[in-house]
Amino acid sequence: MSDIIVPMLRRLAAALTIVAAITVAPPACRRDRTPAIVVEDRVVRIHNQTGDPWSDVRVWLNDHYLAGTPVLEPNGRFMVQQRDFIAAMGQHYDPARQSPYGVLLTAKSEAGEVRLVWGRPYRK
Repeated sequence: MSDIIVPMLRRLAAALTIVAAITVAPPACRRDRTPAIVVEDRVVRIHNQTGDPWSDVRVWLNDHYLAGTPVLEPNGRFMVQQRDFIAAMGQHYDPARQSPYGVLLTAKSEAGEVRLVWGRPYRK
């Protein structure tokens, strides 16, 4: 009977060791993904985390302020100062008088339409 129990205990110990190694992996081995849209310190940062280039990239801040770029390459980053966002009538976004509550990104890629949201872009 001991000839069956000993191999079973060895297998159990090996399995527990593997499970412990996976669940207690050091933080350096883990990859924390940064969000695709980050709003901080009067800046909006966009990160294309896909493998496809984006074209006709439009970034809307607080419903009606717009900024954009023609192309954003895979793993590319696009940074816009909040004061550079412009409304349809030419008014610039004033971060000293307004707070960002929503960002909407639209773009085109080979895989289809891209739409990313931060916060609540449509507050109406």
